[in-house]
Amino acid sequence: MFLLDQNLRQTTVDFLRSLGFDAVSTRDLRLQHASDTQILAAAIGQRRLVLTYNADFGDVREFPPGTYLGVIRLRIHPQIDEVVHPILKRVFDLIPPEALLGALTVVDNHKIRIRRVGQATKHIPLADG
Repeated sequence: MFLLDQNLRQTTVDFLRSLGFDAVSTRDLRLQHASDTQILAAAIGQRRLVLTYNADFGDVREFPPGTYLGVIRLRIHPQIDEVVHPILKRVFDLIPPEALLGALTVVDNHKIRIRRVGQATKHIPLADG
């Protein structure tokens, strides 16, 4: 389900697994020094959503939504487990990962934005739940 980019910790891989998700890291796949294009190709080949802090994945000119299985771009600060993990849990309590297929999803501390080709961007608040 998820391929976590180089900029996410192993503790986040383990956290997603504890929630019942199939999650691997670029380290698990020996892609820790791979380019963004190589990471997306691996995610497509394994049918995984990319989970990343990398702003490059949010560039829709370079990586248009719909040309990959899905990207979840994190803009959560501070980037510590005590902040990131509860937000990720809240996101996946609100929206199953399958609903993010084919989309560029941006998650920050307060909202989720889901962008798909030919559709208006959807904004979902992340109020405490």
